[in-house]
Amino acid sequence: MIKNFFWALINSGSGALVSIIPISIISRYIDPKSFIELSTIFILSSLGNVIIDYGQSQRCYLRKNIRERVFRIIESYMFFRAILFILIIAIFALINNYFLNYSIVIMLLIFSSSLVAFVNFKPNYIFNKLKLFKLKAKYSLISSLSASTIACVTTIKVNPNLGYVLFMLLNPLFVGICMRYYLKLRLPKLKINASISFNQLLKIEFIYQLLENIDDLIKRFLFQNLNNLDQSAIYLRNESFLYSPFKLINKSLERVILANWGPSTNIKKAKFLIFCIFIIIVSILVGLFCTIFGNSLSELFLGNQWAMQPFFFGIASFFISMKIIGINLGNLVKVKTKNFNFIFLTSSSACFLPLLIAQLLIEPNISDIILIYCISTFLKNIALVIYLIKQ
Repeated sequence: MIKNFFWALINSGSGALVSIIPISIISRYIDPKSFIELSTIFILSSLGNVIIDYGQSQRCYLRKNIRERVFRIIESYMFFRAILFILIIAIFALINNYFLNYSIVIMLLIFSSSLVAFVNFKPNYIFNKLKLFKLKAKYSLISSLSASTIACVTTIKVNPNLGYVLFMLLNPLFVGICMRYYLKLRLPKLKINASISFNQLLKIEFIYQLLENIDDLIKRFLFQNLNNLDQSAIYLRNESFLYSPFKLINKSLERVILANWGPSTNIKKAKFLIFCIFIIIVSILVGLFCTIFGNSLSELFLGNQWAMQPFFFGIASFFISMKIIGINLGNLVKVKTKNFNFIFLTSSSACFLPLLIAQLLIEPNISDIILIYCISTFLKNIALVIYLIKQ
């Protein structure tokens, strides 16, 4: 497992290191308003990817074998949901005047991100199931270099908004192409199965997958409704910048945990305890690192236009450490109990409680919103630790 995590970490870490350059360049060209608008629609697109997946990935990882016929059926459903959600994103963009503020090329590229998630489903599953983390690390590095180069040139020579969109889109697209080439997989047939199981919408596994993206989307809307939009954009940019490398590491851990422990029914409690302690210690160190060096890193890589007060770096660092702990403890609960009841309860509480509290405040400011999220995430982690200890 440690070896698999190492290569999965190299896979994500190489992309994170390479992405520093385009992040630094794009941040110096893009304005705060464009950043918060484009990042919001990409979060909506990520939410769409979960709906396109419809809980299939989680169920597939918890099963030992998936037949080819099952893949074809899954992909036919996914293609229909991809087309459906592209229409939803288009409506959202139309209501919020995205078509007036951004070119049709940018909008079409944003829409195509949903199709990338659909196309990459099968090769991602096969690579993770076969534990080809070393090979995926190689493909990820090549893809990151290619995508970052294109994004940087586009930002400087053409348009920073287009550069940002290409930076978000091209890396997963290139990785998917490489994986399909290695596995000798053809593109999925564009067969639409328009059937939607509404019972699936009520399944906890699926709703749980939605919660993380819904949480990010609600947070964006709360920040966008504050009086100082530029200050909100600056905080969100710094928080996402500091969290982005650790988000990739979390994804690596999740893939390894699900691939190694997902199908298992006999996992030693000592392994869980050691892993929990490791995650908590590392997350605290991450928080301290971001608190001490966050301001300097932001000035170095993002530029002066994203500068903010040290107090905000401190609470952003605390939130990041709590989020890392929560995600990994949630993964452990999944593989230990093989059900989503408790993590659904804690995640939904942490998702919607800040929204309810913010509505009760007369004129909340940015500090109020951040502190609410920190407290709710901290309480969620305490509940997860107690639950794992009792198992």
